[in-house]
Amino acid sequence: MSGLRTSKDLDVEVRSRGRVPKGADAYARQKVLAVTGRVSEPVLSARVKLTQAVDTSAPRTATAQAVVDVNGRPVRAHVAAGTVLEAVDLMQDRLAARIARARRCGERGRHGSGSGDEAAWWTGPVHEHRPHRRHLPAEERRIVRHKSFGLARQTPEDALIDLEAMDHD
Repeated sequence: MSGLRTSKDLDVEVRSRGRVPKGADAYARQKVLAVTGRVSEPVLSARVKLTQAVDTSAPRTATAQAVVDVNGRPVRAHVAAGTVLEAVDLMQDRLAARIARARRCGERGRHGSGSGDEAAWWTGPVHEHRPHRRHLPAEERRIVRHKSFGLARQTPEDALIDLEAMDHD
């Protein structure tokens, strides 16, 4: 027995900010468990953050973000939508695609398929449900958090796979 937690007994941590509707946390937990239940590797943890913005003038005020640790590799999905439940549905689809892509590209990157299409996975169109960023002048910007992490040596292809798994361009 490996002692690793599998997706069957996974406890999905759900946090919410703003006026998130009742039941949205259970709905998000169910959607993440549906995705992780199909993963063959151990899923070590899963976190979801649901946000409903106070400013209702924007067309997509709800965001859903999930970070799933699949056997030590974090996979992230972040989407924006008109409602929290719609954002959760979009997050489920994006998370499933991210996990599948990270698995395919991770195997290809480690073993080298030689098929010549290694770069095709990251050159696709930008996802239309990405949250918009407000651009502020430099004097109005402020630091809201610091992140620090150790860097590992890896090939440029492996770095691209990791960035893609974390939902970064």
